[in-house]
Amino acid sequence: PPSATHEPATPWAPAHSPERSPCPPPTGHGVGHSPEQANCTEMESHSTEFDRRVQKWALQRITLHGLRHTWATLALRAGVHPKVVQERLGHSTIGVTLNIYSHVSVGMQRDAAEKVAGLIFGA
Repeated sequence: PPSATHEPATPWAPAHSPERSPCPPPTGHGVGHSPEQANCTEMESHSTEFDRRVQKWALQRITLHGLRHTWATLALRAGVHPKVVQERLGHSTIGVTLNIYSHVSVGMQRDAAEKVAGLIFGA
């Protein structure tokens, strides 16, 4: 479902579609691509291949980016340290990761309180 992956509930679009492309438009200057365009081309190639396999194997539709969010959410819920998640995702700081995935910590707050209470009260 869209809420589990943070993907909008809009019709699915292939990775190479303009609606999903984070790539800058070609400049039209010179020959070849800028470094930013080359990086985007590679990212779109991975996304396109992922989309193709999702369709081929008749899996529930999810984008590669949605899978990234799902992984991070599940890792945090499983108790993986946020610093490890931050490093795996390539976020510049742990604060970025914690801000994006703060919704995960709601249940974790209760669990933490119960663990500490168990240590204090010997339960």
